Amino acid sequence: MWLRDAPRPLRFAASVSEIGARPLSDRRRWTIDQWTPSNASGYRMGGFFGAYVLVQLIWLVVSLVRARSRETNVAAIGFASLTAIVALMPQSHELRYYMVWMIVLASINLWHAARHSSKVALALGYLSAAALAMVLVVTHAGYVYPSGLTFAELVQRNTDETQIAALPQHAVACVAKAPYSLLWAAAFHPPRHYVVREAEHLRDCGDATQCGRWSGNAYVVRSPCLALRTGCRDRQGASELCYACRTFEMPPTIEQ
Repeated sequence: MWLRDAPRPLRFAASVSEIGARPLSDRRRWTIDQWTPSNASGYRMGGFFGAYVLVQLIWLVVSLVRARSRETNVAAIGFASLTAIVALMPQSHELRYYMVWMIVLASINLWHAARHSSKVALALGYLSAAALAMVLVVTHAGYVYPSGLTFAELVQRNTDETQIAALPQHAVACVAKAPYSLLWAAAFHPPRHYVVREAEHLRDCGDATQCGRWSGNAYVVRSPCLALRTGCRDRQGASELCYACRTFEMPPTIEQ
C-alpha cells in the first residue's frame, strides 16, 4: 500500500477521503470490511463515502462559523479533539473500527440544523438520503436485504453433529475451530447440555487422554471423570481425586 509508512493521521485523512478506493462503477466499492487485495492502492481504506464526508465537514464548519455560541464552540472543540484522537489510533485508516467519528460528525450537524432552522434540517436530510441512494445503487442494495446462509445452515456447515452427539451430558469440550467455535455451543444444539471452551490452537487444549477416549476428531469424556470432578470439589483432602479433577480440567478436544 502506498501509505504503508505514512503517519497515522495522513492515512486516516486519505481513508476518510477514499483516495485510491475502487471506482463507483464497482459494486464492491463499499463492503463490510473494505477488503481488497493487499497490493491495491486502497487496501482496507474508505467506507464512509468520501464525497459525503467532505460535504458534512464543510457543512459543519460553515454552520459553526455562522452561529457562534458557547454550545457551538464546545461542539467544535469536542469534534476536533475526537478527530485528533481517532487519527492517532492504531489502524485508524480502517474506518470500521472508528465509526464513532462519522456518527458524531453527522449527529452534530443534525443537532445544529434542528436547533436553528427546520428548512436547514430538511435540506440535510435530503442530502443524507441522496448519499444513501448512491450507496444502494453502487452496491446493488446488497446489504439491505437478507442473503446468504440462514443461521441454521451456518451452524450445520461449521459444526459436526456426530462429534457433538458423542459428548456426554454436562461434558466440557475444547474447540479449536476459529472463527466458528461459538457455533459449537450447546445452545445451538438442543437438547444437549455441555460446556465449550475455545482454544486458538489444538495444542492449547492440553492433554485429556486419561479421562476418556478419541472418537474421530472429538475427545469424549468418560462419565467417571465427571464424578471425580465432583468428588474433587467436595473432598479437597483427597489428592487422587484432585489429580483426576485437574486432569479433567484439560478439556476434550475438537480439532480444526
